[in-house]
Amino acid sequence: MAMSNCIYHIDDYKPLAEDKFFFDANIWLSIYGPIGYYADWRVRKYSNFLTILQLKNCYIYTNTIIISEFVNRFARMEFEQRRIQLDLEYDEFKRFREMEDFKEVASEIAANIRKIIRSSNLCNHEISDDELFDLADIYEKGGFDINDLMFEEICKQTDSILVTHDGDFKNSEIKVVTANNNMLRDN
Repeated sequence: MAMSNCIYHIDDYKPLAEDKFFFDANIWLSIYGPIGYYADWRVRKYSNFLTILQLKNCYIYTNTIIISEFVNRFARMEFEQRRIQLDLEYDEFKRFREMEDFKEVASEIAANIRKIIRSSNLCNHEISDDELFDLADIYEKGGFDINDLMFEEICKQTDSILVTHDGDFKNSEIKVVTANNNMLRDN
């Protein structure tokens, strides 16, 4: 990921109807995440941006990796909030998933998966062996999340703008829209 000059603050970016967007899992978590996090200021920022994109009929992509990240993080956040009252140790997440309390969490996650699917279009990227070797070479240098590398590649191939709060994309080669002010410094 090379240095980008294509990072836009969410309040300043004016989407066009022909723009295509790829929402990172952290954005879906901000919009549809656990109830305890609704007070987070990002909820309003990213929810409003989603509404603007929907009103303009912009194309919004997601994929199964994003959905998987959303599900896993949502479940972990709920576990972190509930584990003490359930008398669970930090390493007992699998036990939590087997408990009656988890059924409520799983139901809420499933409802939010459906909202994400209704709000976006699936874009499951087929990656060639050569592309995967290239990503492995980049990953091997350290400092990168393999999923982030794949998401960047998807954005390049679909000519999509990444909507993320993840500072790892500060030096990306793609267009990024964010409310993360730290990504905008020195950019």
